[in-house]
Amino acid sequence: MITAGCTAASDEKLKRAYQAMKIQEQNQPVSLLNHAVLVYNQCSNPAKAMPDLPLKVLCNVPYFHQMPEIQILEQVSAYDFFGNL
Repeated sequence: MITAGCTAASDEKLKRAYQAMKIQEQNQPVSLLNHAVLVYNQCSNPAKAMPDLPLKVLCNVPYFHQMPEIQILEQVSAYDFFGNL
């Protein structure tokens, strides 16, 4: 599971991480990228923000503006991250 934001800087970091994983998996018996999924954090439009990478977007965790931490935890814990795999 890879997490990313929706900024230009985050997109560049994601691209670099993806390239590093491609290089790393050349020496591994199992492909990590075939099983990698992406979770967007605080993104209003993940389809627009995603760089041109073949990663499945698992979900988008929106920005919780001025919400108490306990409510954020309750909201995020309700996401079925692994049920969508």
